[in-house]
Amino acid sequence: MAMSSPLTVRADGFDPEMLRERVTALLRERRRNAPDYDALPAFDDGPSDSSRSENDMWQLLASMAGTERGDKVSPNVRLRLVKRAIQRVLRVYTSTQSSFNHSTREFCIRLIQDFAEVRGAIERVLGRLDLRSLRASPREKFDYPKFLARYYGDVETLANKHSPLVRYFEGRQHVLDLGCGSGAFLLACKRAHVCAQGVDLHPDHEIAARYGLDIKREDVLGYLRQADDRRFDGVFCSQLIEHLYPDEVIELFALLARKMACDAALVIEVPNVRNLGVLARNFYSDPTHVRPYTIELLSFLGEEAGFPPPEVITSSPMDPELRLAALPVPVDAPEWITVLNRNLERLNTLLVGDQDVALIFRRTGS
Repeated sequence: MAMSSPLTVRADGFDPEMLRERVTALLRERRRNAPDYDALPAFDDGPSDSSRSENDMWQLLASMAGTERGDKVSPNVRLRLVKRAIQRVLRVYTSTQSSFNHSTREFCIRLIQDFAEVRGAIERVLGRLDLRSLRASPREKFDYPKFLARYYGDVETLANKHSPLVRYFEGRQHVLDLGCGSGAFLLACKRAHVCAQGVDLHPDHEIAARYGLDIKREDVLGYLRQADDRRFDGVFCSQLIEHLYPDEVIELFALLARKMACDAALVIEVPNVRNLGVLARNFYSDPTHVRPYTIELLSFLGEEAGFPPPEVITSSPMDPELRLAALPVPVDAPEWITVLNRNLERLNTLLVGDQDVALIFRRTGS
């Protein structure tokens, strides 16, 4: 009959002396390799005593396993005692593995934590990332300067339109035109001997060179972020706000409050959306417009940024032919004709009023 493994308990019989000899040999070799190992159980490494009973062997294994047992060892726990004894014997061989396993576990925990931190950082970056910038601007798909010239007029026409607003910047030395486009306001300032420079992401260099205008090709918000505080004593911003998203408009006001000097003038001109004709006909004709901004919203955002309530003026009346004609009022006209004419005037203001509105803020405080 082939010899069974000394570490296997057989139901049909068990040789305790063979197990004792094998375990004793393992312990003796272990002592030679690590003589100062103090965790090994005490045992008799002399010649085996053939008179030792099987139960004495199990008591030895119980001692090796670190388990207190009575005089008799139940067969039901013998296998567990053998496993414990062998584990204690082989502890020196497994301690390095255990240390490695512990280190690996700690490394994995730290790695998971680091991944969680990296994920959080990526999510924060994605939250700030303007995915709109990944899309091509509509102005890159067609001739935008030609579109502006057709529907808003050439640089000379726009310069004449802006001339009444130049008076708010007379005597200023550092006037900035944000989103200057073709440079029409800069041209009006130059003719009024007001020193001004412009910033636009898509400037018309040909017009700038023709009239000798100072225009920088740069993003408006990026330019303001890098500018010195209290640098500008005047800022003009015409037909730019409607091209920005609300978060950008809020940042724009905050930057202007920092970059403008005390007593500086800020003029913001936008389409007059109180005029329903502007919304119905003009505003959405420009594919680069993001959304309309009301006088009330812009006033609030400016005041939140530290500006006082603005002065509001309108300009650019629509074609008079579009106006509703009033009824003639004879000397003895009934009251209803007068009332009807007042209502017609209100409708004209609502439907075909001025197309543009300017808000004039004045920077106060230190």
